[in-house]
Amino acid sequence: MNSRSMMALIRRTATMGLPAASMAWAGWPRCAGTAASPAPREWGYVTDVEGNLGFWNNYVKISKVLSRDPRTGEVRLKPGAHFVFGGDAVDQGEGDLRFLEEIVALQRRYPERVHLLLGNRDINKMRLSAELSTAHRDKWPLDQHPGVWWISAPPPQEIGTQLIPAMNPNTVANHLKWILAKTMGAGGTFEYRRLELAKLNKNKPFDVGAGITDQQVADSFVESLSEGGNMREYLRNGKLAVQLGSTLFIHGALSNECIGWTPPSATRSTATGLQGWIETMNLWARQQVNQWCITDFSNKSLDPAMTAWANDGGYSHPQPGSDLTQYGMGHLPDLSPNPTVVYNTWIGRASQVLPPPPELTSWLKSEGVMTVVCGHKPVGDLPLPFETSDGVTVLIADTSYSANIRGVTAAKEKDPVSGGWSKRSPVAVTEVYCKDGEVTLHGMSADGEYCEARVRDGILGRSTADGWYARSIRRRDGRVVMTKMEGYNVTNRFVTVQEAKQELSPESKL
Repeated sequence: MNSRSMMALIRRTATMGLPAASMAWAGWPRCAGTAASPAPREWGYVTDVEGNLGFWNNYVKISKVLSRDPRTGEVRLKPGAHFVFGGDAVDQGEGDLRFLEEIVALQRRYPERVHLLLGNRDINKMRLSAELSTAHRDKWPLDQHPGVWWISAPPPQEIGTQLIPAMNPNTVANHLKWILAKTMGAGGTFEYRRLELAKLNKNKPFDVGAGITDQQVADSFVESLSEGGNMREYLRNGKLAVQLGSTLFIHGALSNECIGWTPPSATRSTATGLQGWIETMNLWARQQVNQWCITDFSNKSLDPAMTAWANDGGYSHPQPGSDLTQYGMGHLPDLSPNPTVVYNTWIGRASQVLPPPPELTSWLKSEGVMTVVCGHKPVGDLPLPFETSDGVTVLIADTSYSANIRGVTAAKEKDPVSGGWSKRSPVAVTEVYCKDGEVTLHGMSADGEYCEARVRDGILGRSTADGWYARSIRRRDGRVVMTKMEGYNVTNRFVTVQEAKQELSPESKL
């Protein structure tokens, strides 16, 4: 069998036996399993920092569980409290290295009380060790590269505006530029890293990354993924799900198909309960990362097939750790949905909320879960809460697209790489916070207004018939922040509590 036939067989068999959507569990039984950890009295949560150091610093300033030591500058966690970071640590700002250093140090300092979730932008960095290797680049230089399986486009022809034939296509830096910009949705990341290295090296002027070569930028990515690097440590300590008392934390969303399934099994089961499944998934993810860690991708004699997951896709691929990489994707090579909690969303293509099915929320309640907190899908400058018909609250807290808010004068700043406006407002930040079982939201909207509200106040999470959602309460005048989404564009308006009660349908639980 030649290599092309072998790869076709891998692609074909990798998706066979995945749990089909029609294979719902009869009755969704609650089975005896590992009990959830006792609920901490306090926890705080933020997600999708994506390398924006200003956002992270703003979060630490408003947090009720984190603070910065005025003497050392270290981030400290309040005694007894827990902190959950919801994933997507890197890619969209010039602070990847510094944020990773702080979040990894924080988890190392408080290993039992700091929880790092794995987002798709974190997991996909495992690809770089394979695709930047000599074995991979020698087999598939960019001018001969077949492309990646999830993009229906010709093989790579350019990096930015530079045509590949006019460059040296086989350098690590050029491969990295193409991977980031064309296959990871991270078009500015290479130049963000150049700027950050210039700042760390105290080079001036910072705006052009003075003195930082392409090779140095590429080396910094490789070093972060190597032994002792902070991206590697983040992945080693990352989890796919965390349950603290009655709250479940994931990066993306839940579906009937993903509950109880651990890749690449052909079956799924709730026999060990929710907490048992969480522990199984987190152990599996750790094993996947360990397989990746112990592989010497620098070995020039490495079989190129062990670096080719991005070419082929699917579960059970020979590339070490690639099952986890596949789990971080939204679909499979045959274009069917991937039953994942990572690259999944509660928001539809028409910006409508897609509530979890009743059998799923009923099972979550039977497992003691009343709130699901997640990120991944940008929802404006304030988190989006919605309540299901049986009382489970979902909180989507990705505010990375917070600058383009209609109806208010949003604070904006220039992006140092593109020169255009940044997609994230420099002031918008919210903490999801819980104390003694009561979940609240507090922080700043894009126009600099302080907003805070109890999640279960009878208003938040409700919607009008035409798609306006009650998000929070503006402290200045007690008005309810109502928002409507159209793609990444969000409109805010403000109404009194009485007006909100009149607008919001009593049947608006989803």
